[in-house]
Amino acid sequence: RFNITNDEQFALDLLREKKLLVVHGGGFNWHEPDHFRVVYLPRIEVLKDAVDRMTDFFGHYRQ
Repeated sequence: RFNITNDEQFALDLLREKKLLVVHGGGFNWHEPDHFRVVYLPRIEVLKDAVDRMTDFFGHYRQ
């Protein structure tokens, strides 16, 4: 489990560092600050690349 205390900041950090856009959970009125949403519309190759970049990001990300 990751200690994300600000999902909006997390989404911005991911966008800046890995060029991946997600929606913070607060954008959907989620009451906890540790959720985000991902769109699964891109081609599978694009999604695989995104997962690789997210894995790298989560390997070092701390708030």
